[in-house]
Amino acid sequence: MFIQELWKGGISHWSGARIFSFLGTFIIIPPLWLIFSLPLDNKYNKTPIVKFGCHLTSHLFFMIFQIFTSCIPIYPLYNRDSIFPHWNEWVVFIWISGLLLGELTSPGDRTGLGSIKIVIIFLNIIGIGIHVAAFFSPSSYWPMMIYIRNLFSGLSFLCCCVQILDFLSFHYLFGPWAIIISSLIIDTGKFLTVLMLFEFGFTMLVIAMNQAYYPPSELQIGSSKNSNTCKFNKSISMF
Repeated sequence: MFIQELWKGGISHWSGARIFSFLGTFIIIPPLWLIFSLPLDNKYNKTPIVKFGCHLTSHLFFMIFQIFTSCIPIYPLYNRDSIFPHWNEWVVFIWISGLLLGELTSPGDRTGLGSIKIVIIFLNIIGIGIHVAAFFSPSSYWPMMIYIRNLFSGLSFLCCCVQILDFLSFHYLFGPWAIIISSLIIDTGKFLTVLMLFEFGFTMLVIAMNQAYYPPSELQIGSSKNSNTCKFNKSISMF
């Protein structure tokens, strides 16, 4: 009972449906989320469950901006006149800067799924570095470099989806799932390591099997002779 009152703070007398509706309005009315996210001196801002709602809403908004920036870009890659970032790309860049600053000033939990936040920041920093490198590249390479940047951002979005389980770790249903899934991720990483060793060895075997044992000139001459022979045979068969 004491932990529940500490978790809900000044709204401990509210029903579960009322608290859920209150936190849901953060997504429907973004200015309300922004007001409760600011360090204002009120009892709601210091309530743990309200802080949790603000962090979760911020994470969902960040995922939405990632979708419209990298996964489903509102500006096509092939129709880019300048490499200068669009407004939505600036928003993602500022968001990443805030996440990085938050981790440097007040690092969070690194155990379990808590380390995924570092992976998200690292992947987005690589994407930002690729975008910066595009400033020093010819314009013909811009779509390809933005495409590669979007791949890193898409992988970051995948990690953001997994991070939602970290937000739900306090729940009596989702908490055990988060622990199980974090263990499965570690086991999957071990399996991928073994799989990559076999994939690398098999790739080298295929490359060794497809080596040319004739000079390229002879191969071209042989292919041209074979093509001429085929054409001659086709012309003879017509008669």
